[in-house]
Amino acid sequence: MCCTGAVFTHLDLTGPDKDRLHGAGLGDAATQHRLDFPCRFLDGARCSIYASRPAVCASYRCKTLAQAQDGMIDLSEAKDRLHKVVELRRAFEAQIPPGMAIKDAIVVAAREPSTEWELPKNHLELKLAFVALQAIIDRYLRADGDGIVRQRGD
Repeated sequence: MCCTGAVFTHLDLTGPDKDRLHGAGLGDAATQHRLDFPCRFLDGARCSIYASRPAVCASYRCKTLAQAQDGMIDLSEAKDRLHKVVELRRAFEAQIPPGMAIKDAIVVAAREPSTEWELPKNHLELKLAFVALQAIIDRYLRADGDGIVRQRGD
């Protein structure tokens, strides 16, 4: 879920991350300061550079996973939460106009209407689906203080 851009917009690469990527033959990625989401190494639902992934990818634990590992919730509750998140993500994706990338749909849904750009015909439905998705992500995935999807440069 994180890699799709629904939870975060990017991750910052550290020096060791860049070294690992370079060592894996991914020199072009190793010269960047960050990876934008959706991650270009996301292949379906799996990471194509899993063994060389950035440290934050290896160590990140969403709120639900942390609560399950700490015994605050059981596995059944954790699964139910994640199913709800996936259901709302699919509802949001169903509202994305054909040919629009998810990261562009997030930007459109998060912005206020303007006369400077054209709204998709279903802008209201897209925005409502986005708000519902972000609310459940805040509730079940983001740790306190993670905040809503950050804009570039934040």
